[in-house]
Amino acid sequence: MKRLNIMPTTLYKFKLNNNLLESTQTMCSNLPWKTRACRQNQHYYGKSYPAFGNSLHKDKEWKKITDWCQKNIDKVVKDLNYKNMEEIKICLMWANKSETMQWHHPHKHPNSILSGILYIQGTSGETWFSRENEYAMCEQYDVIIPEKARIIHKVKPEPGTLIIFPSNLYHSVTENEGPEDRITISFNSFFRGKIGVDLTELNIDF
Repeated sequence: MKRLNIMPTTLYKFKLNNNLLESTQTMCSNLPWKTRACRQNQHYYGKSYPAFGNSLHKDKEWKKITDWCQKNIDKVVKDLNYKNMEEIKICLMWANKSETMQWHHPHKHPNSILSGILYIQGTSGETWFSRENEYAMCEQYDVIIPEKARIIHKVKPEPGTLIIFPSNLYHSVTENEGPEDRITISFNSFFRGKIGVDLTELNIDF
């Protein structure tokens, strides 16, 4: 028997230079983490900053790292060869901090096209990207394929690595079992300018 693995999901990987990584690590360490409650008020979920409705990419101090992330979004957009749209721009950016044994539940990013995770500090707490296995029949029938209901790809944190992925892809974070805090920067992006043609045309500005 031979298995043919078809229709894979693509993730895009980039590497941040050391100087910008070090300055970003400093900015992240200076964030007022002590004033932030854990996500959903659950201690094991870790923290995010700032509160949603605000965004790091609007702060001049974060311009260099925002521009670098945007440059890589532009590369992904070019590679995907999107049509009938002007551009995709970062619309939200925030930092995440997981202390020892904190984790993050499976989730997607709504109201976003492409999302990114930039690993800043720590090498524990893998990111799990997952989607339903087409052979899993749990929703249609009372049949379960143990441990094969989802297709999972694990990314080990490497400070300075950026992963860009489709925002509707489920992802989660396992427990941080390391001695240092796990810190990442996440961002969402959305269409800006004209999208669509003729009767479907829409202009978006933010």
